[in-house]
Amino acid sequence: MEANIRQSHAKFLLREDFRIHIFRKEDDQFIGSTGLHRMNWKIRKFEIGYWCDSRQQKKGYITEAVTALIDFTFNHFEANRIEIRCDPKNVNSRKIPEKLGFHIEGILVNDDLSTDGKELRDTCVFAKVRRKEN
Repeated sequence: MEANIRQSHAKFLLREDFRIHIFRKEDDQFIGSTGLHRMNWKIRKFEIGYWCDSRQQKKGYITEAVTALIDFTFNHFEANRIEIRCDPKNVNSRKIPEKLGFHIEGILVNDDLSTDGKELRDTCVFAKVRRKEN
């Protein structure tokens, strides 16, 4: 755990990966996490990831956090592209980019392994882009 935290801190300082923990306002209960990953500063492209404690799912917390992170990333980091990637079988995760106006650009077939490492899995690639001005 300590090594993981140190690695996360180092990646934050290097502007390679930003992890953000989510806490409920009313009682500081830990909800989950979100963050920016696979950052490309030349293009200003970022991937948003998220995870929610199963006891806190379907309450809107991840949608609220990701919405704020999208706004921050477009406005503060002047993002040109934000991606969200998820397993097509993870219905709850897939609903987030669909609800927030991301467009599915494709499905990468046999792109990853299941968490137990026994099955090939696909990956949906959703994106929201800043439109070029003509």
